[in-house]
Amino acid sequence: MAPKADKGKCVKSAEAQRLAALRKERAIFSPQLGMQELREYFYLFWATDTRAHPRTRVLPAAASELAPNGYPFFALFFYCGLCPPFSEFFCDIMNTYGFRLLDFTPNAVLTMAVFAYLCENFVGVHPSVALFRHYFIPRVERGEPLVGGIAWISRVDKKEAYLEGELRSKWDEWRAEWCWIVEENPQPFTAMRQTPIVRGNDWSNVAPEDERLKIAITRILRLRFAGLTVGAVDADFLRRRIAPLQERGRPPGNSRTRRTS
Repeated sequence: MAPKADKGKCVKSAEAQRLAALRKERAIFSPQLGMQELREYFYLFWATDTRAHPRTRVLPAAASELAPNGYPFFALFFYCGLCPPFSEFFCDIMNTYGFRLLDFTPNAVLTMAVFAYLCENFVGVHPSVALFRHYFIPRVERGEPLVGGIAWISRVDKKEAYLEGELRSKWDEWRAEWCWIVEENPQPFTAMRQTPIVRGNDWSNVAPEDERLKIAITRILRLRFAGLTVGAVDADFLRRRIAPLQERGRPPGNSRTRRTS
């Protein structure tokens, strides 16, 4: 007698195939979040109005037509440590690789946020693209999705020199949970991608100034030996409701961190 097919697995496979097809056709899915849900779950991550920058203005996706000078933003990115106005480090990453805002998976955003928070609060240096490239390489996900197609992977020879720990292995489908960010002059990289991303020839290269990063690299290695983990860094900024990839407008000369190069 032939074994019975696992109905649950068949349904799951069919749903996975449907979503994969949608990711090739659409940058974003039909929105599912209203203003009440946005404020309830993500309000504490939004920037307030200061002398350095305006507050984060968030609208539900359904109201996007009311503010044509805005752009779509995945709400889960707030939780992962990314919030406008964007930090100098995040902008440098975007401009170095030519990425668009919606290119990243949630874990890709979380990887950058953990790194930025690690640098500023444990290592005592400003996060930089050069130092980040010492440890990570961008990878294009399979299936040619218009969004969520970039993940960060550790360099094989540097994995033992960075903090131990893994990020969340799987996220529920998040492309329908998006909102609309209103800004007077949005960054060019906030525009949605019209064609799938293509891997750059130099993405695997380290920065030319890599040899000058030894002090920061040594400090990170010592933190690993001391038992600091990726999960501990992640938990710390979440507990404090800090978005490490947000520009916080520190006045010049009023920071305890220093540049790595």
